Amino acid sequence: MAEVCFATVDGVTGMAQSAATRLNDALAKALPDDDRGWALSVLADLDAVRGHTADAETHLRAALAANVDDAYSRGALADLLLDTGRYGEAISVVDGREQKHGLLLRMAVADPAAACPKAG
Repeated sequence: MAEVCFATVDGVTGMAQSAATRLNDALAKALPDDDRGWALSVLADLDAVRGHTADAETHLRAALAANVDDAYSRGALADLLLDTGRYGEAISVVDGREQKHGLLLRMAVADPAAACPKAG
């Protein structure tokens, strides 16, 4: 789990590529689902920094498969979907979880955009 912490710092200090490589190596090991989910969400952040949107989405969906209650990964996935104009998908990611204020905010952004694309 130390590698996840180091990767987080490296990702914002110009070493995202090497951090992603090391984190992928760490993910090859058996980890409890919560730890795996956290590591995958950090890897998704590194993907986003490097402009690898499709990889970020894949890693966020895997993080949610490991921990369905991970509000951080759910919010990050909703943000990615909103950023790419996929409002209906963003709504489905947060629907029913609006008790988390951050997810409620994404629903508020996605719903008008889905109803009226010019609002997005």
